[in-house]
Amino acid sequence: WSYIVCEFLSVHSQFTLDNLLEDCHSIFTKQTSEQLKKNIKLILKTYTEKSGILNISFLEKTKSVYSIGNPQCSNVYTIGYLLAKIWEDSFGSRDAVLVTDLLTLKPSLATILGVQESEIRVQLDTLAEHQIIEQRSTKPHELGTRASLKSESELDYQVVRLWKNPVELLERAYENDRSTPNQPLIKSLEGILDDTDDMLDFSHLLDWTFGFILIQGGKYSITEIAA
Repeated sequence: WSYIVCEFLSVHSQFTLDNLLEDCHSIFTKQTSEQLKKNIKLILKTYTEKSGILNISFLEKTKSVYSIGNPQCSNVYTIGYLLAKIWEDSFGSRDAVLVTDLLTLKPSLATILGVQESEIRVQLDTLAEHQIIEQRSTKPHELGTRASLKSESELDYQVVRLWKNPVELLERAYENDRSTPNQPLIKSLEGILDDTDDMLDFSHLLDWTFGFILIQGGKYSITEIAA
């Protein structure tokens, strides 16, 4: 996966399975042709079949030709999680890094998302709006004070992480994933199931049950939902 996503795709915007196999044969010499073909097809299916992550449009397939798609980066917490894992790998427990160091990492966030490097600054702005990171100026500031937030014109600035553990962001990514199959159920339970309450509020359970049946287009019976 690392080779295909971070190296092969950077120089091949379009390719066939045979093109990729031929290239990989010279890299992964310890694998048999059968093993290599099986592994590569599995990676490609992950990005191009409905049972995988087709909806993010990372790769597109037209007949036998694969091409780089137009990835959907709508879930800010997924991007935050990927950034947190790259950060953990490259910067360990550091709380702040220069944006230039972040942009020049190999593999970069742009490579993994399948977008142009120029788009990453926009993504960082979005992460800052959702308080996943802060973007602070590198200009001198008084001892014992925090650097000011960067101005719009600053291209060199510090990226300060606000997460403690990447898993926090992964959990929020699932919570905010519009394609999650049980998202209607999660949303409809808001206000009924509250972790902060000692007792669950079942006063509107019947209304919720009928509402959920309507959301599913009458697919489930009350008995099935109760089970």
